[in-house]
Amino acid sequence: MAWLIWATSEQVISSILSRFDFQQLSGFWGDTVEFLFKTIIMGLTISVYLKIFRYSLLLVLTPSFIRFSHKIQCIELGEMQEYSFKLRYEEHT
Repeated sequence: MAWLIWATSEQVISSILSRFDFQQLSGFWGDTVEFLFKTIIMGLTISVYLKIFRYSLLLVLTPSFIRFSHKIQCIELGEMQEYSFKLRYEEHT
């Protein structure tokens, strides 16, 4: 994931730097603006990928969280009932 973040941010930075020329600013200010720009883009890329990773992990692990939650609830309430997990919706008539 770190390689993907690095590669993506480098692609975004190089495409944006090709459109804007920070070297017009002379010396210290040009380097400072370019450094700040690269840091902001890298931070945004990291935050986007971490959000995607977090939500995809939550999506994958939700069925096991349901089972753990029910098991803990049964232990806390002293009820030992069997939990049937079904993926289909069934109407009760």
